[in-house]
Amino acid sequence: MDGFSYERIYFSFLKGIPNFLRLKIWLLLSSQNHARNFNYTSKMDAKRKSYEHMDELTVTVYERLCENEPLEKEMEQIEKDIKRSFSTEKERDRYLAPLLRKMLYASSNSGIEYTQGMNYILLNIIIFSLESLGINEKNIDGLHTANERDIFVIYREIIIRMDEVFG
Repeated sequence: MDGFSYERIYFSFLKGIPNFLRLKIWLLLSSQNHARNFNYTSKMDAKRKSYEHMDELTVTVYERLCENEPLEKEMEQIEKDIKRSFSTEKERDRYLAPLLRKMLYASSNSGIEYTQGMNYILLNIIIFSLESLGINEKNIDGLHTANERDIFVIYREIIIRMDEVFG
């Protein structure tokens, strides 16, 4: 192949994945593409199968999950952790907190039991995903529900895989 260089590819990876590709690559590596062909052979068979209905998570299903509040016990912990997620009341915090809350509620409503600290995992995914999409506090209205769903799918898959390893 003309122009193909392993050295060029190697040094490209050393620079890191370009921001505009990160969300697409994370989705490619997450359940959005992986779960459809996943063989349930791990020790987490029962747990994974309980999430099976989420494997082809549509925007409509995601919106439905966001509509309801989680159980009171989980909601209290989520609200405490959202306050702990941000060290200051900067503009960024004001637009990230509602999105974080919405996705944590959706996660709880999807059958994933919330535990302290999950907010930090999701917050980092949100920040890097928004950066990848070129979205910030000035153009947050440009975030489509489909993008939110994609971020949620990545988070959900990370939590499920963590549960397999540490659960």
